[in-house]
Amino acid sequence: MKLLEDSDVKIDNSLQIDEDKLKIIQNPIFSSTTRLTIMMILNANQQAGFTTLRKLLKITAGNMDHHTKTLETAGFLKKFKTFSFRQPITVLKITNSGEKAFRTYADQLTEFLNKSKKMI
Repeated sequence: MKLLEDSDVKIDNSLQIDEDKLKIIQNPIFSSTTRLTIMMILNANQQAGFTTLRKLLKITAGNMDHHTKTLETAGFLKKFKTFSFRQPITVLKITNSGEKAFRTYADQLTEFLNKSKKMI
């Protein structure tokens, strides 16, 4: 089996992407699969119970708390307490800035992936 040498690789440098768009795609908030999934679910449903999401994601309460605090600090979600059948529950609700940030991220990632496909 012949090893591939650097000189054998043809690189197409025509992929152009705006640096600002690249920064959006590389957003550290969305770099976590867990946070991205939380945002996807909240974007689709507007709100969800903390415990329901935690069980769906199969993560510990501490891990869930860490990720939701990161999203809350970024202003992407709000936590509030309420009652359901006399039981206290924590509800997570996506904010307007969270919706906007998620849509921008999704749009830029889609655009980047579409450009990448055209190069292949």
